[in-house]
Amino acid sequence: STHPPFEGHILRNKVIEILKNSDLVKTNFITYERMVFLGKKSLEQRKQSRDEYIQNMRSSDYVVCCRGTANFSNRLFETLCCGRIPILIDTDCSLPYDFIIDWKKYCVWIDEKEITNIGQKVAEFHNNLSPQEFVDLQLECRRFWQEWLSTEGFFSKFHLHFKSVLIAEGRKQKGKD
Repeated sequence: STHPPFEGHILRNKVIEILKNSDLVKTNFITYERMVFLGKKSLEQRKQSRDEYIQNMRSSDYVVCCRGTANFSNRLFETLCCGRIPILIDTDCSLPYDFIIDWKKYCVWIDEKEITNIGQKVAEFHNNLSPQEFVDLQLECRRFWQEWLSTEGFFSKFHLHFKSVLIAEGRKQKGKD
């Protein structure tokens, strides 16, 4: 039996088509008929698919990060880990440490309602960076992942979540007094 495509995959396919048809950006998408990492593939086939995926990401300057089945993108974290600049399609998703971190510093931020202009927005973002700023941003993306999103980074800062909740609760209490 076939399952209807997931909402996130429909959105991702739409974004890919818009970018492929844009004269403002050069793309190197690898697309498949089916989801690559799921299904009845041998371990060797899955490993080969994963290696191809990572190599494609590493050979890209920017990587489209769009929600999947749930309202988040593992690709966002993989992109930052590889020191690449995410093109984040904002579907009102929650991002780690968004109460401290300005995620827009590390991404080409595209509101879901603006995807028809994604080629223009990516080109403008890129053209506003000098060659050195571009390299620096890629290095900063990797540093950001290491410091905040790697296993060590995430858990070393996890206490900040509790601190932010306590501060918010304190503000609520002051409002009641």
